[in-house]
Amino acid sequence: MKKRSKFAKLLALILAVGMLASGCGQATDSSSGEQSDSSVSASETESSAASETGEGETSETAAGDYPISDEVITVTVTGAQGSTPDWNATLQVEEIEKRLGIKLDCQPFADDAWQTQLTLMMASDELPDLIINAADTMVNFAEYGADGYILPINEYMDYAPNLAATMEESPEYASAITSPDGNIYALATYNGNKLGRISRSFINKVWLENVGMDVPTTVDELYDVLVAFRDEDANGNGDPDDEIPFSTSFAVGAANGTYAEQTLLSAFGIVSNKATYVLQDVDGQVQLMDISENYKEYLRYMNKLYSEGLMDSESFIQTGEEFRAKAAEDRVGFYGDAAPIVAASKDISYDSDFAWVGGLTSSMNEERTVVLDPPAGSNAVCAISATTEYPVELVRLLDYFYSDEGTLAGARGFEGVSWEWEEVPGVPDAEVATVITVDEYPSAEEFRYKKAVINNGFQIVSPYYGTQYPVIIEADDETLAGPLLEEYGWAALIEMGTREEGITMVDSFPNLVYTSDESQERATLYNDISLYLANAKAQFITGEMDIDADWETHVNTLNQMGLERILEIEQAAYDRMNSEE
Repeated sequence: MKKRSKFAKLLALILAVGMLASGCGQATDSSSGEQSDSSVSASETESSAASETGEGETSETAAGDYPISDEVITVTVTGAQGSTPDWNATLQVEEIEKRLGIKLDCQPFADDAWQTQLTLMMASDELPDLIINAADTMVNFAEYGADGYILPINEYMDYAPNLAATMEESPEYASAITSPDGNIYALATYNGNKLGRISRSFINKVWLENVGMDVPTTVDELYDVLVAFRDEDANGNGDPDDEIPFSTSFAVGAANGTYAEQTLLSAFGIVSNKATYVLQDVDGQVQLMDISENYKEYLRYMNKLYSEGLMDSESFIQTGEEFRAKAAEDRVGFYGDAAPIVAASKDISYDSDFAWVGGLTSSMNEERTVVLDPPAGSNAVCAISATTEYPVELVRLLDYFYSDEGTLAGARGFEGVSWEWEEVPGVPDAEVATVITVDEYPSAEEFRYKKAVINNGFQIVSPYYGTQYPVIIEADDETLAGPLLEEYGWAALIEMGTREEGITMVDSFPNLVYTSDESQERATLYNDISLYLANAKAQFITGEMDIDADWETHVNTLNQMGLERILEIEQAAYDRMNSEE
């Protein structure tokens, strides 16, 4: 037994009193969301080898062959409940037992009780074999692993050929899941699909046609378009005053604002997937772009839009849903969101009325730059208990979900059970794995995340194989703008946009991995500085603070808040990541 944290035990004793009084329940459905090449069957291989694992002994097959165990083994599973009401009743759990030889005995906890329960289980040495939908940071799991609670997966890489291939394909992903002590204690999400990593900003083509203008490619052209949207009856309803040229929500957690800002920030040479506390590598040095001349010009541009009535005056106070209510009324011409159909609650045909906006240029950046989000997430998804009797089998189970078939199994379930191959209209020989529709569920998507799979449980890799994405990326221009746009909407819009002349795709600043000491010191600095930056941004854009007169005070305030020290921490983590690569 490795060392155990005295702090965790003490905290567990304190929390236990409250838990005995209140008990713990399981959450009901909350929300959905798919994250995102081996063929598996129960009789796929006849070869097997006996392997002793801890206190138990099972008959296991070679890495890459399935089932994982000829004799079904039972492992205990826990995690944050999420939107799947009964993990044990999912088709995914049933098929994992049939096809892989592993029976999952699941006991998730309500999302709001999960962190407390995780602490209690570790402190009492009663952690189940496997954690999925871990809903915690990689930094915390690095601590749990260093304290001996979590299995170092890297010690079993001979049994993880698919994970190893992914790490080789993406050194950034390998760095993101590797703790400062060199071990891999938890697995983060991986997304290698460019269409899923590009910021999504859209402009209404019908409005553009009504005002006689083209899709903008520079910030100056975008300004002119927004002026036309403001002054003319762009939506064609007879009322020239009900249009909102540009609307968004800057509320915390609202993707709407983040998408739009990513598009505009890149136009000013700021390469980031964040909207505040924007870090960037400038000649090897990590710099905070929120105090750069580029960001200053970005704020000046945004202030111009706001002061001239080209930006929704409620952008800083409305929620994402309040913004979407306006989009649904066809009152917004330009915005960022997951897709026009999401913003306006329409069917897929609605996306065809829009164009993707990206690669804008400005006086600060003459290159049409499109920023890609990091391929690696910053939160842990899956981890294995250090005390499990089945370390090899569980490593192989998680590795399966890095295979082509496994990525689909993690997100959509298994062929013939929860999805079927369907032909793609207008594209001969192309097929896409499509979730089936079941009468008792109002949509295929609800069937997927409530019954087909444990939502976000084994979705370690955002699926690419078997999806529409390779079909879209490989299609010719005519097919893309025709049947694929009609069928897949926003994804086809983005692919069409990125094919324009001069577009260059660049990676955003990566998610960094911190040591325990760095993480603890950084936490307060980051929270205080990020909150200040969000407030300062709003004040600069709305005119409460003057961009020229108050800029020096702005920078001095950040310095007094510990900017120099937090950048030292970021630099150390960044240098460590680069040295590992």
